[in-house]
Amino acid sequence: MDQLFIRFIEGSSANGGIRRDGSSHDPEFYGSSDKRIKKDILPMPPMLEKINQVNLTKYNLLSGGSGRGPIAQELIHIFPNKVKKTDDGLGDTLPEDVEAWSIGLNFTFELMKAIQELSAKVTALENA
Repeated sequence: MDQLFIRFIEGSSANGGIRRDGSSHDPEFYGSSDKRIKKDILPMPPMLEKINQVNLTKYNLLSGGSGRGPIAQELIHIFPNKVKKTDDGLGDTLPEDVEAWSIGLNFTFELMKAIQELSAKVTALENA
């Protein structure tokens, strides 16, 4: 049985949240996907070319520790909707009164679309 922890509300309807997956008991983010709350439904545009443009890096943080992933100032040119800007992003040091740029990490559907594109290419090659 699913267990709801946090529900996100927009207007008068829930549009996602955090719940427990009833089959595994793991927490999961979820979003409303009922077609009855959607309009202007179109296929997603191609993603493989965009995904291939993302420069994945590994790095050390100035405050200690390390990480891996894209750099916000580079990602904004590929997926602008995934980047939260707080200033012009220029220079080598973050001003004290400015929050660092951040990126949204949910690329699930973009990656699924890219996999579908690769799968279609493999199928075409196998049938050639």
